[in-house]
Amino acid sequence: DFIVSVWSEVYDLIFTAKTMQNLKNIEDALNYYQEAGEAAKRAKYLQAQGKALTGIGEIHRIKNITSIALENHQKSIFILEKIDAKCDLAEAYYQLALSYQAMDDRPNSQLYFQKALTLWERIDAPKQIERVRQSMESGRISDSGG
Repeated sequence: DFIVSVWSEVYDLIFTAKTMQNLKNIEDALNYYQEAGEAAKRAKYLQAQGKALTGIGEIHRIKNITSIALENHQKSIFILEKIDAKCDLAEAYYQLALSYQAMDDRPNSQLYFQKALTLWERIDAPKQIERVRQSMESGRISDSGG
């Protein structure tokens, strides 16, 4: 019962954060991701902690605070690699790649896009593979001035 209630509390917060983010309510999204991360940390629920850190990093990239974005993505990746959470790890790599892309750091951006692609190919996630490829292409277009 305790495990189910912690899981539902943490994922409620993560899903609410993502909803707020989709509605462009960035500050509320950040607060929900942070609350989810704290709850997951208290419960020692590493996968959810990693997901929350990925979301926090994503919000900071949106807010153009790339140093904090990178820090949160790297923490997320450290946790998710440790527990081999492939799907969440692929998303963390993808978000890190987008942060590097936003900084015009093409080598790191390409490295993490490729890591995300590799994982999503392993778990056969064609929609995610397409999303990464589109992001890589859009980065190339803006690099060439168009």
